[in-house]
Amino acid sequence: MLADPEQAAASAVSGHFQVDVETWRLASKTSWQIDERQRLDVGFSVEEQSLFHPIVDRVMVDFDGPGPAEPVEVFSLLIATEQRDHGTALRYNYTGDRHDIVAGVNYARSSVEGGNYRNLGGQINGLSTVVDNSATLLEAFVMDRWKLSEQLTLVLAAQAVSADREVRNTDVASAVLTNPQDSYDGINPRIGIVYTVSDGVSLYANVSRLFEPPTNYQLQDNVSGGDATLKAMKGAAVEVGTRGTREFGSDDRWNWDVSIYHATIDDEILSVEDPAAPGTSLATNIDKTLHSGLEAMVAGEFGLGESGRHYLAPLVSLTVNEFSFEGDAVYGANQLPAAPDYVLRGEMMYRNDRGFQVGPTFERVGKRYADFANTYTIDSYALMGLRAACSGERFSVNATVNNVFDENYVANHSVRNIAAESDAILNPGTPVSAYVGVRWLLR
Repeated sequence: MLADPEQAAASAVSGHFQVDVETWRLASKTSWQIDERQRLDVGFSVEEQSLFHPIVDRVMVDFDGPGPAEPVEVFSLLIATEQRDHGTALRYNYTGDRHDIVAGVNYARSSVEGGNYRNLGGQINGLSTVVDNSATLLEAFVMDRWKLSEQLTLVLAAQAVSADREVRNTDVASAVLTNPQDSYDGINPRIGIVYTVSDGVSLYANVSRLFEPPTNYQLQDNVSGGDATLKAMKGAAVEVGTRGTREFGSDDRWNWDVSIYHATIDDEILSVEDPAAPGTSLATNIDKTLHSGLEAMVAGEFGLGESGRHYLAPLVSLTVNEFSFEGDAVYGANQLPAAPDYVLRGEMMYRNDRGFQVGPTFERVGKRYADFANTYTIDSYALMGLRAACSGERFSVNATVNNVFDENYVANHSVRNIAAESDAILNPGTPVSAYVGVRWLLR
């Protein structure tokens, strides 16, 4: 793959694999400043998305070998669906002398209609499965930042989640309906403290419960098949860290946010290899997994000369991942695949007081495993880029050039139970590319 990242598998060419998505979205937000202490925000959104996705070429089987019968197509796949999403959000904020309270409700409903078709060179070749899926999500939350003293703040929060999932897939040939459906409810408390060491510098710690229902895509790809469902992911996480800002004179400052975390998760949903069709994946719950890591960001702004009009603004962010099974019957304490052991990103921007900035960017991604058995390691890679932007009172223009040296690298990959270098599971990253965006405010 790295020798020729533009190559494509023969089946991808003959099957004319593609992902064509047409999306339109309408959203609105209304804010009401009730008084100097209270604020109310209300938002609505509607989105429709059309998907045309030839993804599996014709799988032909010659059942009689050298006999007179022609090979028979046993499977191919072209997904063509219409997705509609509706959402609303309500958020209330009260800022008092000792309490800063945020409470709200989020509601979302999603439906997917269409079908799975046989694929003939990227064209529909007959309907195989009728798809009619729906999902809803209701979240209610409240958080109070309670200032106990000038230095100590107690953070109390809770989130209630109620989700419904239903998959209705009807096989056209047999008229059999596959209908996994379930409701998922959870309450997630959180408690934390923030200790102010000095002006602009604080330490923080928190403990929280984790809860995440499965998606309909995961339900319809459940390894158990039929009408079986998946469990919601549950767990607990603890985090400690520090954040702050330090100023040196009138033009120089630097800021940071550094934290470490550890989470234990029950029933995490992972994609595993389908035993009936090696090379394809299905979703399943894993009994216990561990997620630990470091997240750090350091940035600064340093004046050039004494005019206060020109600055250098460096920024570096680092993520370190340590994700693993815990006592798994097959994989023991192996590392979870696909997650790199670290990601390092940064930039060094020149800025001036007229809204112009320009500078180089970099990204380095560490190695990661491509399989649960931890036998196949994907190498790390490093990329360089360039970013520039200019903004005024009512407009902004930004431009980015990624991978300026046109490096070949693995951006993402499929995961196998046991993988080998000869397996066709790697996807190349984007070559040198440029993006430009413009934003204009009407008033």
